[in-house]
Order: sequence, then structure tokens, then C-alpha cells
Amino acid sequence: MRLRAGTRHRRDLNSRELPARLAAGPTAAYAATKRGLAYAAAHDLTDSLEREALLHAWLAEIYDHRAATLAFVRKEQSTYRYR
Repeated sequence: MRLRAGTRHRRDLNSRELPARLAAGPTAAYAATKRGLAYAAAHDLTDSLEREALLHAWLAEIYDHRAATLAFVRKEQSTYRYR
């Protein structure tokens, strides 16, 4: 992802497109990633990996994650409904 700044060079996303693209994506996975990184910054590797396993288990229970996994297997585009 590249941002469009005040340059002559063509960029893929500008400042209005990026928030819309993020909001249309897997927001639960983004949140889990953010939580995992924050936890890992203050804990050792073993504890961080245990926390990551918990986050993966949590994500596996979310409808969007199951639907995205099925779309991946079917080689289809996933759609997120925030459930």
C-alpha cells in the first residue's frame, strides 16, 4: 500500500481511500494484530506466542474469519460483514 502525497509520482491510495479500504477489510484481524504486537513489545517470546495462540482461537470463532477462510480455499474474494 502506498499513499499519495504531494508528489508527481502516481500512488495506489490517497488519504481518503486508505481509511475506506481499511474499514472494508478484516477489522477483527487488524485488532488482533494490534493487540498481539502491543503484548509482544512488553513480554518475552514464549508469552507472546501463547497470547498469539489465544488470539488465533478467538478469531476462529468469528464469522468473518470462517467466511474468509472458505473464500481463500475456494479462491474467491472475501467479503467482511463485521460479525
